[in-house]
Amino acid sequence: MKLLESPSLALGFALALWGCSGPQGTPGAGGPSGQAGPTGPTGATGPAGVQGNDGISPDLEPIEARVAAIEAQDLGAQLQTALGRLDALERRTTAWRVIARTAGPGDINLGDAAIPANNPRSLDHGSIGLTVGPRTSAGANVRILCDGEIPTGTTCSTTNERIGLAFEVPQAGLYRVCVDYTLFQLMNGTGSAMDTYLLLAELDPRSGVTLALGETELHHRVENRGNVNQDIWQSQQVNPTKLCDYFEWTAPGERAVALMYYNRPISTAPNGTNNYLENSGTGWAIERVLE
Repeated sequence: MKLLESPSLALGFALALWGCSGPQGTPGAGGPSGQAGPTGPTGATGPAGVQGNDGISPDLEPIEARVAAIEAQDLGAQLQTALGRLDALERRTTAWRVIARTAGPGDINLGDAAIPANNPRSLDHGSIGLTVGPRTSAGANVRILCDGEIPTGTTCSTTNERIGLAFEVPQAGLYRVCVDYTLFQLMNGTGSAMDTYLLLAELDPRSGVTLALGETELHHRVENRGNVNQDIWQSQQVNPTKLCDYFEWTAPGERAVALMYYNRPISTAPNGTNNYLENSGTGWAIERVLE
């Protein structure tokens, strides 16, 4: 141990040890942006350099480099997808509705003839007008249906108006359609009973052809109940009614619904039956059902 007491010998010994193992490697130079730098140039055990940034602080990188990095990772497309999903969610959760009223000066005669259930008739009249309520959603483009022409506004130019609406739905989905009306029925004479059914139907808004009948129908009956004035048989029914049904539409776009009816007379020839839809006003409420 005397050897280490000599300063010159101790220095030589330290130099000898240093020559055997080499010093710790210096930190590597900054590598290309986003990559690890190389190891130090000397020594076998030098650590890898820290992640390089081309000598520029990440907070000070040019905006062009940031945009390039976003494009390289396809973040733009991901952002567009996210925004699209957000827009779809907003439309899904935002209320959409049509509030309107069809009305005119004359009642609509449903008659007493037999009309088959699989081929109901629409209710039409030459003096029906349409009023669209202020709570109707923007872009619904509500118009009254016409019997033989494309609907364009609140009345029809050359044909009768129908008790029905054309409108634009914003997206595919389930929609609830409601209509309120009043049916007046009066039977005189020898007829025993008259059954009338009202239902909603989906129509082609351009051609007026029936596309689908609703699944809900309301039954109204008028029948003779006895000799009222010793010489006539009479019965009268006034039925204010609300009818609702559901329609599934698979795409956004133009749609149309109408109020339809069919008759089933119980006797062979009801005599003096009055069977009218009162045209003082028919209210419409259409809304999207959130699922």
